[in-house]
Amino acid sequence: MDSAKINDWMQIIGLFALVASLIFVGLQMKQDQDIAIAGQYQDRFSTAMEFWTSREQSPIQVERRGRQLMERWGLPDGYDEATTATELGSVFLYTRAEIGIYDNLHFQNEMGLLPQSGWQPYENQLEHRINGDEHMYRYIFLHMRDSYRESFIDLCDELERKKQ
Repeated sequence: MDSAKINDWMQIIGLFALVASLIFVGLQMKQDQDIAIAGQYQDRFSTAMEFWTSREQSPIQVERRGRQLMERWGLPDGYDEATTATELGSVFLYTRAEIGIYDNLHFQNEMGLLPQSGWQPYENQLEHRINGDEHMYRYIFLHMRDSYRESFIDLCDELERKKQ
């Protein structure tokens, strides 16, 4: 083989190596961006969780929240007039925080940071909660749907349809 052919082949190999390295850098940048977005989502969720937890620890806040719920939306199914505002507020805040956990885990799964095998037990728990006797889940979804991500709402709707 003459040196011109060797030179041509070396240039072709170099070109492929350059393209491959650019693809790798692009994939790495995409992964870094996904991790950063997931980290921001986790931080926002943690802040919200701290807020819900702090409110749950204040009896005055719990009762106030329960009264607001009763005035705005009425009692959810499964609750009667004997339900106190404090009871309703406490169950609401706890359930809201729990739904937030499921939403966050679902987001992490969508981003590829929580494998399907890790997400599946939580999805099963969520399905049980949505379709079980705990009416607060349906109550929250009915009145607060717009505060959740569209893909999480779709998942919850799908899980609820499984019951039917």
